[in-house]
Amino acid sequence: MLFPMTERNYSVKASSLPDLTTEQLQQVLDQLVASKGGDPTQVQLDDVEIEKAISAFASGKAERMEVKIDDDLQEMGFINLARQVVRSAVIYNIGILKGPLHRTVKKRSWQQNVNTGKWEAKEVDGYEPLFEFLPVWNWYPDLTAVSLDKQDGSFERHIMTRAQIEELADRPDFLKDRILKYLGEHTGGNWRSRWFESVIKGEPKSAQASISGKESRKFEVLSYWGGVTGKDLAAAGLTVADESLGRTFQANAWQVDSVIIKCRLAPLGDSIKHHHVFVFEDDDLSILGAGQCDVLRDSQISICETARAALDNMSVIGPMVEINDDLVTPGQNLAIRKHMTIHREGEGQSAALPAVRNINIESHLTELTALLGMFMGFAEKESGLPPPSVGDMSGGGSEALRTSKNASMFLGAAALPIRDTVRNYDVFTISMISALVAWNAKYDPNPSRDGDHDIIARGSTSLIANRPCCGSLAAKLEIKGNAKLGPNATIAVRI
Repeated sequence: MLFPMTERNYSVKASSLPDLTTEQLQQVLDQLVASKGGDPTQVQLDDVEIEKAISAFASGKAERMEVKIDDDLQEMGFINLARQVVRSAVIYNIGILKGPLHRTVKKRSWQQNVNTGKWEAKEVDGYEPLFEFLPVWNWYPDLTAVSLDKQDGSFERHIMTRAQIEELADRPDFLKDRILKYLGEHTGGNWRSRWFESVIKGEPKSAQASISGKESRKFEVLSYWGGVTGKDLAAAGLTVADESLGRTFQANAWQVDSVIIKCRLAPLGDSIKHHHVFVFEDDDLSILGAGQCDVLRDSQISICETARAALDNMSVIGPMVEINDDLVTPGQNLAIRKHMTIHREGEGQSAALPAVRNINIESHLTELTALLGMFMGFAEKESGLPPPSVGDMSGGGSEALRTSKNASMFLGAAALPIRDTVRNYDVFTISMISALVAWNAKYDPNPSRDGDHDIIARGSTSLIANRPCCGSLAAKLEIKGNAKLGPNATIAVRI
């Protein structure tokens, strides 16, 4: 549902009442006058006609922007990034995508030679948008906020080599003199392994001592995205007017230890976020929500306990005997085997007692299997993923699958429990696509597609309600021989 093959889970639409620049509005009016004869003194235009022309003009720009966005996403392999985000949200409650960043690429272009009039192909330097998946271990949100959109800002942790720090010094947006001064004063790195990094790598704590020297050559750099006061910006080297020192600006700051090595205003404005977050399931107790692991914790423990009990019961089912050593002739091999013979001793009353007695341990696999199925049913209800929603049609019955309409309704109803999760993904989609639209307007401007756009996420509305259950079926009937069909003829078709 999140990554359909036949349609997008988003769309770029023109606003209901598009805001056009003066030049764009004049262009619309000139085109409307030209379509009615071209003489502005003789053409009469009403407001309804003008509004329709403005809407059509803005819709054309939105369609071209949607094509550009789709091309950007395909170029960066967005589906793989989104799958990482979804996987992180399922396991760790939250998935984070950062960007758009950009990289320099060669782009095709063309222009007409003013001297010869010939159209010439040319190659120019351009930018290409880029998103990156951010593991939860390296993102530090503002946990004092009541919700993620009420944060003052968030930190991101970068582990970098000395060469990578030197590369930052060559970038124009970083403070080269501060970076070189810091590297000159620190021959070793400042990074120390955190406890969770050792757990992730599966290394015992004692193993860290042998690689501490290697770790000390790495650097821990923090980047901050969020609100910064004008006074702090001025202290970092930015020029801020005196009347704006008390204001809060959205900015990006980098630091290594306590040294600020970069401080810039957010490139895409205050309303566009740099970190786009998918919360799997909202939770009143935490702004980071809850994932499937939290939701299924009780059912998972019950399933594991039941499976363990079944394995323990199965491991003791089989030949088990009790042997009275006083009644068995010494020197025999008493290992249970096929067609074995046991020699025994005993007289009088002891001769009536068995030397070997079978011990029967009952099998409880039937009851444990039923209990396991019950807990699996609980897990399906808790997860909101009943079998039909993930492709298992066996529980739908024959009547629900008799027609494509019934099957579509059946699958749509099965997907209803996860509609809230898909809505949360829609919030992530709107945030990410809005940032990509803003990036294109600033770093790859094009008058034919830049305009007043609205981002529509269609995951919870279209992809669930109209989820396809099967392809269309077309049958071609061919009448052979001299057969003729009457007005009330009946044709039986076997499919």
